[in-house]
Amino acid sequence: FESALRACCGDGEPYNFNSKVLCGQKGIKACDDPSRYVNWDGIHLTDKAYNLMANGLLSGRFAHPVPLTPQSCN
Repeated sequence: FESALRACCGDGEPYNFNSKVLCGQKGIKACDDPSRYVNWDGIHLTDKAYNLMANGLLSGRFAHPVPLTPQSCN
């Protein structure tokens, strides 16, 4: 990731976040490649970040004691 704290879409320094200026408002631009950011808008994560977390839970990397598989949920 390019930045763990800086939002891909927003306005304001140092983290490109201002709670009064939302992504999608006139004049607010998103980064060129959201997959290089953890944070989308200062509140939500990017698809890439959510994907890495989900894969970690499903594969077992972030699951203890066992991965979240259909077999482990029975």
